[in-house]
Amino acid sequence: MSATLHGEMLALTTYEFMLLRALAERAGRVMAREKLVDLVRGSADETFDRTIDVHISRLRQKLTTIRAIRECSRPCAASGTSL
Repeated sequence: MSATLHGEMLALTTYEFMLLRALAERAGRVMAREKLVDLVRGSADETFDRTIDVHISRLRQKLTTIRAIRECSRPCAASGTSL
């Protein structure tokens, strides 16, 4: 699995890639944390509630590091996350 942004390869972990894919496939829609975990891991029961926040933060850092997007995944007040 690989992803590029503006022609540059992104060095993503498998989890980050799956998270990016889940968000990109639903671009513009707000996603609840539990729904993202379900899409990426298959079950929200297996992970801590805030684990997804760490993965989103790392993914956001990687995307902004290559000067492509300032706010790729932005928190939506008490609703979830969108791309």
